[in-house]
Amino acid sequence: MIFCHNFLKGPLVSTIANFTTQLSSINLGMNQIHGKIPSGIENLVNLTYLDLVMNHLTSSIPPNIDRLHKVQALGLLGNRLSGGIPSSIGNLTLLFNLDLSSNNLVGDVPYSLAARQNIVYLDLSNNNLNGSIPNYVIGLSLLVVLQLGGNAFTGALALEVGHLINLVELDVSNNRLSGALPNALGNYLEMHDLQLSGNFFEGEIPMWLQNLRGLEHLDLSRNKFSGRIPMFLGDLPFLIFLNLSFNELEGEVPSVEASVTISVEGNSNLCEGFPKLHLPTCVSVTSFSGQKRKHSYAKLLVPVIIGTSSLILLNLCFIIRLRRKKMRNNASFAQSSNEQFLRISFAELHKATEGFSESNKIGVGRYGSMYKGILDQDGIAIAIKVFNLPKRGASKSFMLECKALRKIRHRNLVKVLSACSSLDFRGNDFKALVFELISKGNLDQWLHLEAIEDEPQRLTFLQRLDISIDVASALEYLHTQCDVIVVHNDL
Repeated sequence: MIFCHNFLKGPLVSTIANFTTQLSSINLGMNQIHGKIPSGIENLVNLTYLDLVMNHLTSSIPPNIDRLHKVQALGLLGNRLSGGIPSSIGNLTLLFNLDLSSNNLVGDVPYSLAARQNIVYLDLSNNNLNGSIPNYVIGLSLLVVLQLGGNAFTGALALEVGHLINLVELDVSNNRLSGALPNALGNYLEMHDLQLSGNFFEGEIPMWLQNLRGLEHLDLSRNKFSGRIPMFLGDLPFLIFLNLSFNELEGEVPSVEASVTISVEGNSNLCEGFPKLHLPTCVSVTSFSGQKRKHSYAKLLVPVIIGTSSLILLNLCFIIRLRRKKMRNNASFAQSSNEQFLRISFAELHKATEGFSESNKIGVGRYGSMYKGILDQDGIAIAIKVFNLPKRGASKSFMLECKALRKIRHRNLVKVLSACSSLDFRGNDFKALVFELISKGNLDQWLHLEAIEDEPQRLTFLQRLDISIDVASALEYLHTQCDVIVVHNDL
């Protein structure tokens, strides 16, 4: 039974329990259903798939939900469910996909989950769960995705984390975890996404990170990491996002590929290793042996500094004027990564496009489809390019487009808002690029007026000339002014 992505309203009535017991699937996600989950739903004993995501359900998860003993995938994310996670949920012996994220659940993670060694996808993020992250969750050896961010977990990250040898995505961000990172994390050779931000982790950035050669997203921001940034971070071959901001790091920032979005703000003792970050220049002072030579060096250095400072003061206004003029005129001037890109999850894109419905599809290309949607969080109109990953070359195309588009900024080019590399609700790989939506249609429609029914005005010659000049300006930027020259394959 599938009624997802509609505008169904009202409560989920108890008569749902009167449906045939042969019913194997219920998908009512992305509607406006409210009220509580009726306890009678437990009578549907042959259910294998229950999806009630992105509704307005309240109250608690039914304590007898374990009577749905054939359920393999249970999705309740994005509701207003409260209370604790019932221990009976651990009795669902076939369960491999559990998503309870973005609710108001409280308390501990039930010990009964320890018995569910077949769970592949577990998302408990953005609730009010507390206590330490239990060893029995960290010990689920088949986990591919573990999302625990946005809770109130405390203590150290358990050493048993090394059991998760299949893990691709780990998110424990925005909790109250502390201590050093366990060395066992270095065993996750398949890791693509490691989110540790917003905790109290401390110590130096560990050397074992160099083992994670497939890492694409690394976020260590808003912790208490100290010491120098390891140079090997600049050599990770697939890295596209690196956030080290608001720690206590010092020394030189390693150089990374131009396609990598990097943020190091909030670390006051860093110096320039990556010129585009506009940090102070790293200075290496040769040591002098003997007190006398140190004094001589100081005597020589002081007048040089005074003379240089005078020149700087005399030219300061001139430099500032030039820089401000350059900032106004340079269309591709890069701002900090935190200002440039939104962080958008699959669930948010799923909701924004009403489940990637056909009514929101606005185009199809070689490697994927384009959808329009509205982001709930900001009300932003967006266009989403969803890559058809089973098609050969689509995944490589995603990576190449990320590298090409990440540093492109021009007034006549569509603004890139974000990229999403995650898993969908069924545990399949999902990759998409998110753009600002251009609501007036495309150029082809305006040049051939019959395609636009609600726009009676015709383009004048001067308007067409202006469009041609703007297109030429964008092409000149792509071909001659980008850090990396971009040539579009359709031109």
